[in-house]
Amino acid sequence: LMRNEGEFSFPPSINSQGNHSLLGLNIRSSSLSGTMPSFLSEFPNMRELSLEDGSLEGTIPDSFGALTSLDFLNLRDNSLSGTLPESLGRLSEVTAIVLGKNKLAGRLPSWG
Repeated sequence: LMRNEGEFSFPPSINSQGNHSLLGLNIRSSSLSGTMPSFLSEFPNMRELSLEDGSLEGTIPDSFGALTSLDFLNLRDNSLSGTLPESLGRLSEVTAIVLGKNKLAGRLPSWG
C-alpha cells in the first residue's frame, strides 16, 4: 500500500485465528490514520513493520514488545506521542528503529 492516496485506517482488531505467519507490513507514504493498532503484536514472527509517513496518532502500544522477531521498525513521520514503552527493550533481534518526526518524549528503553 505504499504511496496509496486513498484514506483508510486499521480495523479495531484482526482475528488471526492462530495464523501468525505475517512476516512484514509496509504501509508507507499513505493516508493511514487513527491510532497504532495493538493487534499487530499478534504476529510474533513479523520481521519488518514500516508505517512511515502517515497520520497515525497516540502512543506506541506496550504490546509491541511481543514482536520479538522484529528486525526493522519504522514509524517515522506520523503524529505519535507519549513515551517509548519499556517493552521495546525485549526486541532482541531489532537492528533499526526509526521514530523521527513524531511527538515522542522520554527515555529510550534498555535493550539487553
